Amino acid sequence: YKSYKKSLRYLKMEFCHHDRREIKRAVHFRSLKQWFISVIYSHYLAERCEVWYIQGLRQGIAYRFPLLDRRIAEYVMQVPAKHFFRGGVGRSIMREICRQYLPERICGWQSKADHTVILHYRKMLNDLSSELEKEIAEWRKNPELYFIDFGRLEKDLDAYRVCCEENERYYLNRSLYFFKMLHEFTRVYFSPVAPAQES
Repeated sequence: YKSYKKSLRYLKMEFCHHDRREIKRAVHFRSLKQWFISVIYSHYLAERCEVWYIQGLRQGIAYRFPLLDRRIAEYVMQVPAKHFFRGGVGRSIMREICRQYLPERICGWQSKADHTVILHYRKMLNDLSSELEKEIAEWRKNPELYFIDFGRLEKDLDAYRVCCEENERYYLNRSLYFFKMLHEFTRVYFSPVAPAQES
């Protein structure tokens, strides 16, 4: 919930309401099956698959979205929860499958976070945000971005110029990135001239 609030900080007050049912569905569940259904319903699984596809493509790996296969999803929901954890460690099925192919230090790795990738992503976001700050005046002229609280956005930008911590700026940097995407999408979408297609 705190993360939602930080993510919506730069939207005008009337656009900051949460759908309580959606939050409840996303974070409150009594069984593994309910959790699986919530990640499918909230498109979390589809989003993760898309990220894997993009990352795989960059490394020359074709990813075929097996986790979106209905038959596999239905089968996984029937597997008893005890098989997913062993000794308090999750992903036990995958760990057993991988043991014959990968060293133990990889099979036993418990963290989902790849710190190198996260740090690289945050550095790119921080570097990009200094360029995006210059475009805010142009975004203000876009009538489709009426829901953005530009006053608060610029106030925080002034405050963060004094504080240079990347962690402190994360939600601000991320918002600038999303606003840039929205600006470009609406600009092209409502343009009377279709953008040129690359051949």
